[in-house]
Amino acid sequence: MSVNVVADTTKHRRTVHGASEFISATWEMLEADYTEVTWSQGGTAIAVKNPERLAAQVLPQYFRRGAAYASWIRMLNAYGFRRAGRGEWAQPNFRRDKPELLKDITRAPKASSKGGAKATGAATPSGAATQRAEGQARVLVSTFLII
Repeated sequence: MSVNVVADTTKHRRTVHGASEFISATWEMLEADYTEVTWSQGGTAIAVKNPERLAAQVLPQYFRRGAAYASWIRMLNAYGFRRAGRGEWAQPNFRRDKPELLKDITRAPKASSKGGAKATGAATPSGAATQRAEGQARVLVSTFLII
């Protein structure tokens, strides 16, 4: 009895030079020489030539969580890529012919949404408001102690 096994290429993709799956997949996509996305002329940036076709035809081959172009750009930003020109994104350690630098590209930590007024969007009291509240508390405590 023979069993045919078909591998899903988007699950547990092989990583390149110790980089994350996202960085490895992006590197492999550029190395595959698509017309929709290429290396910039100097090899220092990703150059997107046709975002619509990139999202429809290329990204689904490399990324399992949909192929939204905007999501791919958000992930580039999370890994420190910055806009380098119209349709171009660069990261100091993402260079053509320098795959050994890929391991140095890390994702920025997510902002914590736990605790504190800043995370919830609530206003924090100013210094004067805090002093007023502390003064009112002292008056209440001293009033309580006098009675």
